[in-house]
Amino acid sequence: MNILFYSWDLNSEKKYEDMLKLLDTTVNFTTDEKFVVKSLESGEVDILIFDTTNILNYKKLFQYKVDKMDKIIYVAITSPTNSFIIEEALSFGLNDYIYDNISSEAFLAKINAILYLLTRKNLFTSNAILKVKDLTLNPYTREAKRGDVEVSLTNKEYKLLELLVKNKNKVVTRETISEKVWGKEIQENKNIGDVYITFLRRKIEYGFPTKIIKTIRNIGYIIKD
Repeated sequence: MNILFYSWDLNSEKKYEDMLKLLDTTVNFTTDEKFVVKSLESGEVDILIFDTTNILNYKKLFQYKVDKMDKIIYVAITSPTNSFIIEEALSFGLNDYIYDNISSEAFLAKINAILYLLTRKNLFTSNAILKVKDLTLNPYTREAKRGDVEVSLTNKEYKLLELLVKNKNKVVTRETISEKVWGKEIQENKNIGDVYITFLRRKIEYGFPTKIIKTIRNIGYIIKD
């Protein structure tokens, strides 16, 4: 999980940095609005904490979330007199707010609760059934089926197929396959994925009416809906 803390006040940053560094997660701090937007667009942030007591144009952040239908958790630090945050912002995409006079213990408890919920959600999502056409993968049991026919796959074959299915409708390059499936195990043979694609095709395409994996010449492979 990645947290980005946004504030224009270095004293505020230091105050919350002392608290957030106690969390078992990655936390970055910035005073730069452009950096915030870039980080949100890159998908590198799971939780955005921003201090509305010193940021003058913080309402622009909500417009970004509405436009992008963003799934990043927004947490505002606010004074008890900020009626926009307390009464209106939740309808604009704010997920939670924290009063600026909160104790460090209560602050950490709230952020930890959000992290816990996100972790549970990601765990559930990662184990959700994956499906393309009549091909289904169960990440929890690591079972693969075409229709009602169960297909026996080795560990590497399954990891490769799962990578392609999770990136369906996108080209997965040979370099990405080598890195994600084999990592540092393979240093020289960058085309080992080609060999395993052949293995996969024998198991999930031969004898079935439709093909699943398409080759993108000199680049990699793709599975389309």
